[in-house]
Amino acid sequence: MIFFKILKKCPKFSFLCVFFAILFLFSVDALSFSDIPRPEQSVGFSVSRSTERGIEGQTTFFSSEYGAIWNTAEAAGGFEFSKDTADFSTLFSYFPERWRFDLDHPWDIQLGFGFLQHCQWQFDLAFEFDLYFNTEFRIISERGFLFAGQWAAGIKITDLYAISGWRGILTDESLAMTIRIEKNWQSGWSAYLRAGTHDFYRYPLFPHPTYIFGTGKKILEGFFSGFRFGGEVQFRMNDQFTTPPLLEGLIFRLVVNYEF
Repeated sequence: MIFFKILKKCPKFSFLCVFFAILFLFSVDALSFSDIPRPEQSVGFSVSRSTERGIEGQTTFFSSEYGAIWNTAEAAGGFEFSKDTADFSTLFSYFPERWRFDLDHPWDIQLGFGFLQHCQWQFDLAFEFDLYFNTEFRIISERGFLFAGQWAAGIKITDLYAISGWRGILTDESLAMTIRIEKNWQSGWSAYLRAGTHDFYRYPLFPHPTYIFGTGKKILEGFFSGFRFGGEVQFRMNDQFTTPPLLEGLIFRLVVNYEF
């Protein structure tokens, strides 16, 4: 019922999200059944809770994601829900260039490009559609170290259907950037830091920094082999560059992934 209510309020942009969902499923299916080697796949579920600290207030979020990684490409898609919002995001990245060099052990440098798309329905308030095109690089060590950076430019389209009788559309151009540092150990433990202007389900206008600290443990053997259990802490800031730092939200997240 909620889905059809959303479609009735903003049919044009909702169907854009349906189009990207179908495109994502078709692309992953086509690549998976082509001559390209089978990708590394994962399915994840998470529950998040924002605290009273900050200006966003307490909210519980539930999300689910699917990801696939090939030798030269990766794709991901997912949904997130709360009592006030529903989000849908997809991304695709292609890495045509790769170089390998040796220091004390082999390292890979990858250069690529791609796009990411996001829809957010703010129930009885507004609808947002974001589309970004990005370039990115990665430095990967065979010992489990990763350093990655991404720069993107895109557009945000907002339909404020909560304003009775007003059918205007707001259009804004924006930038986005992220840096990720990650370490994976042979024991299955991992830790990472991600700093950027957005996350998978949130794309505010530039600049609104967000910082994510996370850790997890992959089960390597036994009945739960292939599962990864982890947790994250996320700090969402307001500006910070031209004004003193103001905390918008503090979020704690529990994550379960199955990799196959």
